[in-house]
Amino acid sequence: MLIIVNSHGGQPQVINIIARGLRVRPGMFVVNAMWSRMTRKDDLFSKSELTHGIHGGEVGTSVMLQLHEGKVDMTQAFDFEPIPMEIERGATISQASA
Repeated sequence: MLIIVNSHGGQPQVINIIARGLRVRPGMFVVNAMWSRMTRKDDLFSKSELTHGIHGGEVGTSVMLQLHEGKVDMTQAFDFEPIPMEIERGATISQASA
């Protein structure tokens, strides 16, 4: 049995193709799941984080800390504002993170 947990959210079709191939060829029992659909997040994270959070944001970092705390180097963490938030406030793309 294999459970593939997608934490990215993008390209779920690729995971579906891989899971289907493993079910057919070796005859494995394979399922895929997206962790973000397993629980509510609106009571844990701000609306801004849920709207604009990106790779390495608060949500993804929290999940990795829970799953593999020893593999997360928090000395590399810093607070930043994603470009979409700057644009939402009225900055042009050329002004954002310039």
